[in-house]
Amino acid sequence: MESTNIQDNKLPPTLKEFLEDSYKFELCDAILIQRESFQKEENFYGLIFDRTIFHPQGGGQPSDEGEIENQVSKKVIKIEGLIYDRMRDIIIHKVSKSNADENNLEPGNKFDMKINKERRMINARLHSGGHLLDIAVSKLGINIIPSKGYHFEDGPYVEYTGTIDKSGINEIREQIEKVSNELLQQSKLEDASIVKVYPYSEAKQVLQLPSYLPEDKPVRWVKLTRDDLGCPCGGTHVKHIKDIEAMKITKITNKSKIVRISYNILSKII
Repeated sequence: MESTNIQDNKLPPTLKEFLEDSYKFELCDAILIQRESFQKEENFYGLIFDRTIFHPQGGGQPSDEGEIENQVSKKVIKIEGLIYDRMRDIIIHKVSKSNADENNLEPGNKFDMKINKERRMINARLHSGGHLLDIAVSKLGINIIPSKGYHFEDGPYVEYTGTIDKSGINEIREQIEKVSNELLQQSKLEDASIVKVYPYSEAKQVLQLPSYLPEDKPVRWVKLTRDDLGCPCGGTHVKHIKDIEAMKITKITNKSKIVRISYNILSKII
């Protein structure tokens, strides 16, 4: 990727406002810091803002969809894709050159952001559904370790390392579904999800951290209920597990010490 205007080493990290509030669907006064060009995608610009509400694909969760509007020209530009540049800790917003000209994309310009609310809520419910599945597996004492999550609408699942009794798969599926929905039904309105960001040094003292977390970055810890232990996560989630509404465990497979539990969320947020 080729950069223009500001040198890469002077770019501040993107302030990711979706980490603080998954239900923030609009943002005013985002400042365009830099416009970049892609070496292999000549028809697109990459826009870097001081802050954003757009969540890029990652952690098994798809990207947000939405648009930005130049406050001066009132030009509305569709976001065509999102990229998280881990090395620079920035989020790049892809826009089509055919839908945006350089006059509307000068660094220093202010933009208003608006994401697709329905898409965000589906993504958040599916992601939280995967976490709820983990809670149910743990509550049932099933001895498998979560290793991968896929929280896309076309077939969400969580993979675990370990094995289960294949002859009892149907019974296990029913138990997980039963416990998941009991957790939803029994949760109290005041028992909201808890999201907290720790400095790594503090997180290491008070939490059981996985070894893959970088020691030079803060740790965002997500707990869907007061009773679950929580886990590190950079995705969007429901504010209360009641927003998941209902869970369906659709299938369980066990092959080569990998257990895949497929699930889906039922009903719809109105």
